[in-house]
Amino acid sequence: MKEVSGGSNAAPPCAALPLAQPEAAQATTRTQVTRIEVAGHTDSSGTAQYNQGLSDRRAQNVAAELVRLGVSRAAIDVQGFGQSRPLVQTAQGVQEPQNRRVEIILR
Repeated sequence: MKEVSGGSNAAPPCAALPLAQPEAAQATTRTQVTRIEVAGHTDSSGTAQYNQGLSDRRAQNVAAELVRLGVSRAAIDVQGFGQSRPLVQTAQGVQEPQNRRVEIILR
């Protein structure tokens, strides 16, 4: 699994992010990958509705970058989880950069 993190309202990919998308795209040709799961997440700052949309946009942007890098769109499952699956537990409304991420899971 690779994680791609962004700013508080960022919907990656952007120049400041690690090069996880190319690495994931290359892995699909080196290993027996049949599915790629792209999961967007947010921290708990903002409303749950806003965060759900933001996590969806983050995941869609990363999936689009994978397609641009040569991965078949049919092999990618995209889902946003909003603030429901934090890496770091915080109180509601707390900004936590580690919770603002996109996970790329190769199956």
